[in-house]
Amino acid sequence: GINESVYTLYATEHLLWIGPEKGLYTLNYQTEKIDLFLIKTIQNQSIHSSIQHIIEDKQDNLWISTYGQGLFRYNPKEHQLIQYEFPEINNMIASICIDSENQIWAVTNWGPNSLFKLNKVKDTFEPVIFTYDKPQYNSFALAMFEDSYQNLWIGSWESGLQKIDKYTGEIIKD
Repeated sequence: GINESVYTLYATEHLLWIGPEKGLYTLNYQTEKIDLFLIKTIQNQSIHSSIQHIIEDKQDNLWISTYGQGLFRYNPKEHQLIQYEFPEINNMIASICIDSENQIWAVTNWGPNSLFKLNKVKDTFEPVIFTYDKPQYNSFALAMFEDSYQNLWIGSWESGLQKIDKYTGEIIKD
């Protein structure tokens, strides 16, 4: 078994993905065997840091956020692992959100920018700058969610719950 804190779990058809303090593991439902995820990027990078969140997009890619290694995208059909680094925030990604348009968002509670969106043409994450009506607000994000009306919600450290216009970055006041 895994004898350390587990931060996240994600279920796919045949596997339970387990995100503990160090590395990534899978549990095979049929055999009940737990294995360390050993696939590496083409740069020979393995996932070895704290896993914060795991989520799946509409193309069946798994997105894995870490504290210390940024984000990883795993394509299970091709057994391909790609790393996205965020050096400006020490690769500390708290959570991932995949919206109804299959846009990939990454949130962090580190650094000057707390929200990033995948530019699919460039295959890089770009910061989304929030627009506040009061300059003293800041948003060190911990979680993100899209509701059934396609509104984005961010749970933040200092400013609580915030509703975001996903096209402009404007904080929406109800």
